[in-house]
Amino acid sequence: MDNHFKGFLQFLELEKNAAPLTVQSYRSDILQFLRFIDQNSINIGQINYPLLRQYLALLKEYNYTRTTIARKLSAIRAFLSYLKRENKLLNNTWEIIASPKKGKKLPKFLYVDEVLELLAAPDQKTVLGCRDIAILEVLYGAGIRVSELTGLDLAAVDMEEGLLKVYGKGSKERLVPLGAYALQALALYLKKKQACSGRS
Repeated sequence: MDNHFKGFLQFLELEKNAAPLTVQSYRSDILQFLRFIDQNSINIGQINYPLLRQYLALLKEYNYTRTTIARKLSAIRAFLSYLKRENKLLNNTWEIIASPKKGKKLPKFLYVDEVLELLAAPDQKTVLGCRDIAILEVLYGAGIRVSELTGLDLAAVDMEEGLLKVYGKGSKERLVPLGAYALQALALYLKKKQACSGRS
């Protein structure tokens, strides 16, 4: 098995031109799997679907994350595909095993008191303070991304209808309703900005 393993690493480096970190990661993940089959006195020909299921269950017991297990399985699959190509592994039942689904991370959010604290921070007596409040109110009230907000200009705001024209991912355009607080904050900012411009 050692010769097959060394041959696979050379295959990654020379034929696949894999990055050193990729080779190192594959080496670590496959070595762990090889230790498992060695401890269970399993030879190459006995590597099959049930065996891989058993190994993945063991990784889960060790509290590996789904992402890590999926990465390890990907490395093992590549190694087994190499063995099959070299005619060292005849069965291919391991190919039907599915990668564990990656868990979706819950979005981060602010509690109401945290939002109120943010809104109270800017100085409403200054133009920049009013601008910051308007930014926060639009973000909070319209529920848009920061990247979407930075791409806006005044032409995107319909103060009379209380709507905001937003360009999302893939330049998809959508209309977003603005709440009363966001509209008031925008109006106050524009008024203070105009007053300052008029004094200069």
